[in-house]
Amino acid sequence: MFPLFADLRDRRVLVVGAGVVAARKIDALLHAGARIEVVAADLSEPVRAWVRQGRLVAIGDRFQASHLGG
Repeated sequence: MFPLFADLRDRRVLVVGAGVVAARKIDALLHAGARIEVVAADLSEPVRAWVRQGRLVAIGDRFQASHLGG
């Protein structure tokens, strides 16, 4: 988990990676109301499911600094 005290409702959050550990972090961010973009070449099943449900956006790529632009 990550100790973060911030109002993330409707805030863009970029997550790099989509494995098992990232999926746990993404789940917490979804519950916090964040708008999530995931950058990863491969997606774990939970992340693929959230993409199918429209709960987040996946960018199938390796991380590049240009992803930070929003």
